[in-house]
Amino acid sequence: FEQLRRTHGNNEEQAWKEYAKMKRKAGNETQVVSPGQYDPNHKRSDPTKDTPPGPGWTHKVVKNGMQNRCHWVSPVRNIEFRRLPQACEFEQLRRTHGNNEEQAWKEYAKMKRKAGNETQVVSPGQYDPNHKRSDPTKDTPPGPGWTHKVVKNGMQNRCHWVSPVR
Repeated sequence: FEQLRRTHGNNEEQAWKEYAKMKRKAGNETQVVSPGQYDPNHKRSDPTKDTPPGPGWTHKVVKNGMQNRCHWVSPVRNIEFRRLPQACEFEQLRRTHGNNEEQAWKEYAKMKRKAGNETQVVSPGQYDPNHKRSDPTKDTPPGPGWTHKVVKNGMQNRCHWVSPVR
């Protein structure tokens, strides 16, 4: 978002329009707390009606502040994914390894670490001895003037980045 903001001469409205359009086109969430307040085209879906990643997967509705979120739970080890795309990624690896979730997890976690991405799993440390919890407040801000806000999310603290203008 910061790169788009700079491209549009710090005009966040223009940057937001392009950012939201880009995310919708890619089928990704915007990762913004209340996208509806910025985007009139934002539609809230019911994730419990999504097709599960594979046979045996269940969903779990989790209260997150004022919202309900849908977590996807794997059939064997009950690995709880916060996002459907990552659960689907894991399911592909599970199938590759003959439904062996332990092998699939090792490959999945290694792949995510190598790419520098989060696993999007609730309590990844219980599945992955190499998991290290980082402090996102020590991350470099996306650009000048950005601040962070620590938000309690269940048993975890999350770091939300706040843009300098809006």
